[in-house]
Amino acid sequence: MSHPNNSNNLIINPKKYSYSKVCSTNYIGEYKERRMSFLKKTSTKKSPTILSLIKNNKYILDEDLLLKMQKRFEVSKRFFKENELANIESLALLSYMISLKLNKDLNLSFLSSLLKINDSLLSVEFDQLSPFPLHYTYLSVQTELETIDTMNNPYAI
Repeated sequence: MSHPNNSNNLIINPKKYSYSKVCSTNYIGEYKERRMSFLKKTSTKKSPTILSLIKNNKYILDEDLLLKMQKRFEVSKRFFKENELANIESLALLSYMISLKLNKDLNLSFLSSLLKINDSLLSVEFDQLSPFPLHYTYLSVQTELETIDTMNNPYAI
């Protein structure tokens, strides 16, 4: 069940792709299983859900900044040339910011970026993630799965 985009560290070796290869008949099931496996590994602490953070108005999104960061990711797949940790932390924060945006309104461009960013973050060895990016990646993967489930449920809209 190896996903072609998770076979190596995509932070160090970014892959510029626009379409993922569908490598099995159960591609969506395997995708969800990979994401759920990550969530199970990291769910040792209870953290506030993104939805509760939005309801408490603790975060304000600057959409222009978010669009600039998204464009930078889509063009180069990284923010810093030689600093893997800074790239991981920046991508985790961008992933989280996009998750917050997706919880307010569905934007397929942001969802596409979120899928690619989370692929990159989940390609890193689990024990290499410090608590900061791990926490934000956990929250964004939760949102990603919820968004995909909502899109797959015709009665949810």
